[in-house]
Amino acid sequence: MKINIKTEEHNLNVKMPNWLAFNDLTYGIISKKLKENGVKFKRRQLKKFIKLCKKYKKNHNGWNLVEVESTNKENVIIEI
Repeated sequence: MKINIKTEEHNLNVKMPNWLAFNDLTYGIISKKLKENGVKFKRRQLKKFIKLCKKYKKNHNGWNLVEVESTNKENVIIEI
């Protein structure tokens, strides 16, 4: 997983192995936080979603999970 954040002042690139970013502990934490915000998403569903994203990424190179650009040219890109 790669997280790229670009602003006028900073350029931050974080690379993290998928096994560290997506495991049972992180699935639990993410599903708990989603539940607190009113979104019902079980661990099993989250795990399936990530697996489907990884499979899609293999067939479609250059695909980003999240890509945001603000009006003042600040970028955030999350790639699995």
